[in-house]
Amino acid sequence: MSFYSDQKKFFFAVDCVLFSYNDCGLNILLSKRMYEPFKDKWSLVGGFVNENESAEEAAKQVLKSFTANDNIYMEQLYAFTDIGRETTQRTISLTYFALIKIQEYKQPVEKEDCAKWFPIDKLPELIAEHAKILEFAKERIKYRAAKQPLLFELLPDKFTILQLHTLYEKVFNIQFDRRNIDRKLKQSNILVKLPEKDKAGSRRGAFYFKLNEKELNNFNEFGNIVPLKYHLSM
Repeated sequence: MSFYSDQKKFFFAVDCVLFSYNDCGLNILLSKRMYEPFKDKWSLVGGFVNENESAEEAAKQVLKSFTANDNIYMEQLYAFTDIGRETTQRTISLTYFALIKIQEYKQPVEKEDCAKWFPIDKLPELIAEHAKILEFAKERIKYRAAKQPLLFELLPDKFTILQLHTLYEKVFNIQFDRRNIDRKLKQSNILVKLPEKDKAGSRRGAFYFKLNEKELNNFNEFGNIVPLKYHLSM
């Protein structure tokens, strides 16, 4: 008799909190459940881990199936193991957060009826623990963004300073002193000014910038703009 024969089996799933950013703010990709339980309710994008793949491989496959992109920034979040989180059979969920430039998002045809971007402040009711997972992801991103140039994963390859200001304000949900941001940016040298301008907002236009990959070690100078508590470990 196998040593494990008396152990009950349960499902192993991955759930992904996929963020994007546009001029209106942060967005989350949600999927409408096409089956019971929770049929026609909204959830984070996810799926089950197959016996021949790791959880990370399963999460990457989920993201690729919803975005047609296999090069998305992704980090593991937390394991959710509550016994009653699913109504049919016990399911363990390993969660991830992911960031995608909205310009690189392409919706596969088979997802057109079940996947939709929602503004982060106008979300429908989410199933099970998904609202809790989302809140956990939002806090994790704040801590990561204080220490590394994580949020640049949400910006286009070239962007204006105003876009950068607005992104940080949306993520941290506070009003920053923009003069302080500009000063920190100059001290850190993490941006390269481009000769091109964005003239969509005014005739004068605003210069585009890009991330200076050679100066990322100086990111701490800029990261100090965020509240002190986010510089602590999480």
